[in-house]
Amino acid sequence: MRDFRLEIPAGVFGTVLPVLTRLRAVPRTPALKGASYVIEANCPPRPCTR
Repeated sequence: MRDFRLEIPAGVFGTVLPVLTRLRAVPRTPALKGASYVIEANCPPRPCTR
């Protein structure tokens, strides 16, 4: 699993969450900080293809 952290504008939160799900990411509880959300999550690594 790979851990990552995103800081996104609050206005796009509802758009980003479904994308993370499609990528099989598992977000933890998002935190609202001012006008932004901080999302910490993990997801499985994707296989390399050429």
